[in-house]
Amino acid sequence: MDKPTILVSGAGIAGAAFALCLARRGFRVRLFERAPIIHEFGAGLQLSPNATAILKRVGVLDAVEKNAVQPQSVVLKTASNLQQVAEVPLGKAAEQRYGSPYLVAHRGDLQTALVNAAKADERIEITTGWRTTGFEVTPRGISLVGECGEEKRDVQGDFLIAADGIWSPLARDLCGERHQCFMGFVAWRRSIAEDDPAWTELHSLVGNDRVNAFLHPKAHLICYPIRSGRAFNLVAFGPGHAVPPQWDNPATATEMKDAFAGAHARLLALFEEAAAWTAWPVWGAVGYEWLHRDRIALIGDAAHAMTPFAAQGAAMGIEDAYTLAAALQLHFEGNEAALPHWQAQRRKRIMRVKKRAKLNRLAWHATGPIAFARDLVLRIKGPDKLLADMDWLYGWKPD
Repeated sequence: MDKPTILVSGAGIAGAAFALCLARRGFRVRLFERAPIIHEFGAGLQLSPNATAILKRVGVLDAVEKNAVQPQSVVLKTASNLQQVAEVPLGKAAEQRYGSPYLVAHRGDLQTALVNAAKADERIEITTGWRTTGFEVTPRGISLVGECGEEKRDVQGDFLIAADGIWSPLARDLCGERHQCFMGFVAWRRSIAEDDPAWTELHSLVGNDRVNAFLHPKAHLICYPIRSGRAFNLVAFGPGHAVPPQWDNPATATEMKDAFAGAHARLLALFEEAAAWTAWPVWGAVGYEWLHRDRIALIGDAAHAMTPFAAQGAAMGIEDAYTLAAALQLHFEGNEAALPHWQAQRRKRIMRVKKRAKLNRLAWHATGPIAFARDLVLRIKGPDKLLADMDWLYGWKPD
């Protein structure tokens, strides 16, 4: 018997990964992307072993590794004096412990690897320039209505997945306007390539083989190499007012310097060239109902967008992709409990990751006696214990 056809809205990381996971199980997939051309966008991201293990299973890890970097550690430093507070070992230590590497990469490189693999699979059909205008659950499946250019289309499938990101129109229709909300933080991003005048100074500050986190009472700055070490990704997070919900708002030096007031001069100098930075609002999704009308599910940011303080946004979308594909296989084989069980297990996992992100934010933005106690605890634990503390997260396996 032919496998069912799954409709997937959104060809970002979660959507493309999900299409691959489905195809590897024999499903037919129709993948719809709003952009007329799927191209690189965004900045850097961190891929912990729980994510790279899945990329390995679907056959794209080698392609991702070609342009990624395997950092040797995460180093926590105080933004005011640049002194090291703690170091969490990664590199071969993490790979041996968890069976898969910890990587940092450009988001575009990961998406390109996923989309190229999807294009090479005859079970996946990709439609670009698609705008969803509605859907209808029918006795035989689901009908997805949309526009492609000036042409209106009605596409039939057996199940619909909303993987269309944090500002998902489908999630808004299914869960209401309050499902997505501004979290009170702004992220400022830029990249510095090796031909940039700022490269030499930044390289001397952070090296090229680790993730650096500079902690400040009001904000923090993350810096790590991408593009096989030919560029650095910088992202700073601080409190701010909601800017338009898009990725490329202009940033101002005043905003960034205010957030990092009292930071070391070498860090403040990075904010001088404000035109090189973009600002985007940190949004999150509330609620944990991701199955709707027996034929629709949400995954990735559309389901549970979270603050980036645990560096797990992309990883959770990849986990969703693999586990939901497995649940759908069981569902269509007659296991009526498969999808509710998937949602219950994912809810527990996502809630725990969100709690960890909140804890990280409180710890990284601590001040006074609390910051002193934080530094003392981190030093007492030491590198090995700090890595072991992440076993529940990095050591997770989809089985």
